[in-house]
Amino acid sequence: MPDKFRQNILNIDILGVAVLIMAGLITYGSRFIAEKILKVPPQNMFKVTTVLKIIGIAIGLFGLYRVTS
Repeated sequence: MPDKFRQNILNIDILGVAVLIMAGLITYGSRFIAEKILKVPPQNMFKVTTVLKIIGIAIGLFGLYRVTS
């Protein structure tokens, strides 16, 4: 069993893992991205953070697909 586990770990798609990490950073840091990087006015903050979170989730689904296939 440990040999099969090691083989599965070694065969994980590195690009998929990197995309999952990037998606997590985008989704978790959406407010920081909107405030500091994009410099969005406060009245539009909710819309921009929501769009960033949706984009992060979509990127995360792509990464999950790459890892699992």
